[in-house]
Amino acid sequence: MEDAGLLILVTAVECRYRRSARYDDAIRVRSRMTELASRGVTFGYEIVDEKDRILAEGITRHVFADTAGRPRRAPPEIIETLEAFRKSGNGKRET
Repeated sequence: MEDAGLLILVTAVECRYRRSARYDDAIRVRSRMTELASRGVTFGYEIVDEKDRILAEGITRHVFADTAGRPRRAPPEIIETLEAFRKSGNGKRET
């Protein structure tokens, strides 16, 4: 997308903390694309512990922009590709 002159800029971040984690705790981050529009995209996140308990959850909102940082609509072919990715279940990811 950057080669096509399209950037994805962060416009908002929200986080809700549910449980604490310590430095040595193993955690997993789950991410998914929750919304897609011609001008932006939203991702949702969950951070879970080894017992699959939610430690934190949140979202990031992004706007599509040109290389000068001005908001713009994403070309239809990029929206179609992202929508196919989201619908396929690949829009969900664990790390």
